[in-house]
Amino acid sequence: MVIMETIAAYGAFCGLIIPVMRATPLIPSFASSEGLEGDQKIVDDLTDRMGISKKIEVRRTPVEEKFEYAAFGALALPFSQSFLVPQTHWISQEAKPLVYAHEIAHIECNHLLKFGALLAITIIAVSIIFFGMSPLEFALLAGVVAGVAALILYSQYAEKEADLRACEVLSDEEILSGVAMFEQIRIEQLETYNEAKAGRTGHYFADLVFRMTLNENGDNLLDIFHPPLSERISYMNAFVKDRATV
Repeated sequence: MVIMETIAAYGAFCGLIIPVMRATPLIPSFASSEGLEGDQKIVDDLTDRMGISKKIEVRRTPVEEKFEYAAFGALALPFSQSFLVPQTHWISQEAKPLVYAHEIAHIECNHLLKFGALLAITIIAVSIIFFGMSPLEFALLAGVVAGVAALILYSQYAEKEADLRACEVLSDEEILSGVAMFEQIRIEQLETYNEAKAGRTGHYFADLVFRMTLNENGDNLLDIFHPPLSERISYMNAFVKDRATV
């Protein structure tokens, strides 16, 4: 009985406590909204379009690098309805509606809460199944591995859901402006891949790394939590095309 309670507690901690910690008032302690007044206006307009009455704040992360936007506050806690943007201004003004609407969709759909619940349930269930035929350590390891695998699969689904939810409230021009930014990133990655494949970077190790982490479509193979970039571009373009025919 004690062992079973230990497994349950372990799964609950990994799946629920960690996401709660990510969505607490710790965010304001290291993230500022200073200088983001224009971005906040975009977010306020988008929340109105999406029918969200609660104010969602945009804050700047201290991370000074090309950093994927991260949605926080998906647990719908009243003090953590916010998401972070990087310090570097690598996103064009025209692309911000799509990027921000995507992050708001994560909050609207409670994806963080669902991530935590899925991870907890998977870890507990698989650990219990394996406990009957293996040592406790192996059962816990199997639970964690299965939990991460389930999280990756659900994450890709959630990212596509957020993309398409964003498209529903944006104009065709706003969608295509965001897609243009994604396409620029894809082309840059494709050019890097082709350079590495031809051995023109001048560094064998760099060539090897780029050939292993990028592909002929310009996708980043390390980004396992999102659909391939080429796929995201394709289904958002298709959304605009399909809406024009309705």
